Amino acid sequence: METTNSRGEANVLDLVATDSRCSRFGEAIKAAGLAEKFSNAEDLTLFVPTNGAFAKLPQDKVINLMKGENRAQLQRLVLLHVYSGKLLAEDLKELNALRMEAGQEINVSVSPDLKDISLANARVMLPKAEAKNGVVYALDSVLQPASSASAAA
Repeated sequence: METTNSRGEANVLDLVATDSRCSRFGEAIKAAGLAEKFSNAEDLTLFVPTNGAFAKLPQDKVINLMKGENRAQLQRLVLLHVYSGKLLAEDLKELNALRMEAGQEINVSVSPDLKDISLANARVMLPKAEAKNGVVYALDSVLQPASSASAAA
């Protein structure tokens, strides 16, 4: 996800899968059974936590989430990072919050120059990457469900 240019026929899942900074989220997508959704869906915006973002979480929690018996929790966590619709920085600037695929609203903050973008307490790491079916932004923190004590880890 090093470019703001479109990557031809790559979909959002392809972009996540080929970015070594985001391999943990790619694994989470697959473990949650959502790979096909991301491959075939139209106009998605993914806010993808980097491996560094996952490293901030207690590792026993991450390992637990990846277990089959916790698939519903993992799906909710993954979908908390997905917006149905293609959002560019200019679009985000016009919004105060996003209703993510998990059903939860996440606060959005964008600086006037579009260089500082935050979702809850997670910072968007620019630039974005565009795919044939959406846009992918990297995040420096993992967004957490509302029932958690904090908005981002």
